[in-house]
Amino acid sequence: MSPEDSNLEHPATDEPPSDTEQLREEIAETREELGETVEALAQKADVKAQVSEKKEEVKAQAAEKVTEKKEEAKAKVEGLAAKVGEAQAKLTQAPQVQQGLQQAKERPVVPIAAAAVIGLLVIGLVRRRRRSSW
Repeated sequence: MSPEDSNLEHPATDEPPSDTEQLREEIAETREELGETVEALAQKADVKAQVSEKKEEVKAQAAEKVTEKKEEAKAKVEGLAAKVGEAQAKLTQAPQVQQGLQQAKERPVVPIAAAAVIGLLVIGLVRRRRRSSW
């Protein structure tokens, strides 16, 4: 029998065991650890919460991708717009273009018809690309 056991057998003595505070602290720590373990197990068992968390993660990733792709598309459109502007500037400076512009002013039906045909071709190409990208 150890001295600690003797303290337990004789609780009526006036001297409390010296390890009582230490035991109480150990019990409190054990209770706290046990509570944390129970919480962790409860979280693992909560499938609905896990699914909800995963769903939120996927939503956030999708939103981030959409934003990224929008920015990329915007940059491409701006680049194409700049190229179109440069091409227009070059065309208007050429002497043959000046003559063509003069003729177009005299007979506006031909350039209007040509622009309409080109517009229809562009619309057709855009629609075809959209269908093939889906």
